[in-house]
Amino acid sequence: LGVTRYVLVDADRTSGHSLNRLVTAHPGDVGQYKTDLAERLIRSINPQAEVINIRHHLPHPGAIDALAELDLILGGLDNDAPRLHLTDLASQRRIVYIDAATDTHADEASLAYGGRVVVAGLNSGCLFCLGHLDQRQIRQATMTDQERAADTAIYGVPADALDDTG
Repeated sequence: LGVTRYVLVDADRTSGHSLNRLVTAHPGDVGQYKTDLAERLIRSINPQAEVINIRHHLPHPGAIDALAELDLILGGLDNDAPRLHLTDLASQRRIVYIDAATDTHADEASLAYGGRVVVAGLNSGCLFCLGHLDQRQIRQATMTDQERAADTAIYGVPADALDDTG
């Protein structure tokens, strides 16, 4: 009994500042694909495991096709644009999707850490319906650099300076 089939999806490479967050990485692994390091760990535990390693960001068609065949999707994503793709896929295919997210908030007096774990896909409500996705972040993540610059220039000041009033 156990997990024997894995689909790993990420185009990011390991950096020096991410080593403390990656159980799969060692200092000599800087520059390696995160999915390669996860595959290495999986194979060290179970050499017979089936590992599909996709070094692309969502919504890469190969990633969506491979994820659509799973019974369970675990997401630990940096932003809400790929979360939207996963919650959409999980809802359409009725796949259990467990999304884990963390964040920090700092001001002059304190530093706070927080997070959430949400299960979607089988219940009545995706991450968007449940209010866990930030539409502004999704829009920004899907823009080109030129579109992002034009969007920022609309007000002439950084959008975060408007405090959601713009």
